[in-house]
Amino acid sequence: MAQALKIVDLPTNEEEDASEPIPFTLLLKPFGFKPLPPKAIIPRLLQAWNIRKGVTITPKKYADDILTCIFKDKKDMLFVERDRAWSSQGAHLMTSRWDKGKSLEEIPFDSVTFWVQLRGIPPEMIYKKNITRLAERARQVIDIDWKDSPSFPKWYVTPRALIKIPVAKPLCLGRLFNWKSGALTWVYFKYEHLKTFCYDCGILGHDQAHCASETSPNPNLYGPWLRFDPNPTYQFLRLPSSRQKTYHRPLTTPY
Repeated sequence: MAQALKIVDLPTNEEEDASEPIPFTLLLKPFGFKPLPPKAIIPRLLQAWNIRKGVTITPKKYADDILTCIFKDKKDMLFVERDRAWSSQGAHLMTSRWDKGKSLEEIPFDSVTFWVQLRGIPPEMIYKKNITRLAERARQVIDIDWKDSPSFPKWYVTPRALIKIPVAKPLCLGRLFNWKSGALTWVYFKYEHLKTFCYDCGILGHDQAHCASETSPNPNLYGPWLRFDPNPTYQFLRLPSSRQKTYHRPLTTPY
């Protein structure tokens, strides 16, 4: 027994920094109520990504629910990580870099990355620091997409934030803040490429019919209005589920 528990010291490759990720490699894990097998997702990803210099996507051996994406060019990898790792067939994709100093089992898959639009900020308060502070309400902010350009008025471009959303937490609806006049202003969030989530508890990965939450749902809290829709046509939506309710859209898009 003592021999079985004996600790072995293994040397590292001194030429490599264990804290850095493996070059040009992304790990993907489908997340959802009924995600497709990874092998079925690969052709859809290749078509959606439209990589310029090439990428190889293969299921990780002995971990069939994880896809290893090896890119030939760093720009392609960053493009996918920021703007193309959305979802496939209703299943969100959790992404992660693979650090050289970690085994596959140590890689955390606990969040999904979204571009989130922040709507309702008064024009005189739109600048990068305020956008970041508001977006942090929805968890870890990776990047801000907004530029103060003299070519356009500040209110012409909707500010966006790239945010890591924990899959075990409800989606953030928005944030209240005090204006200089003392009035409260509500900034609400719109999630781009948002697929399956529960209109009862607000958590990603399942729908109402499969919600296990014991908390009484608020029908005006979560709904389709959290999705960014470039052509919204609905004012209310009746959901075909065992707990059927009518969900009214609480906010209208000002732009």
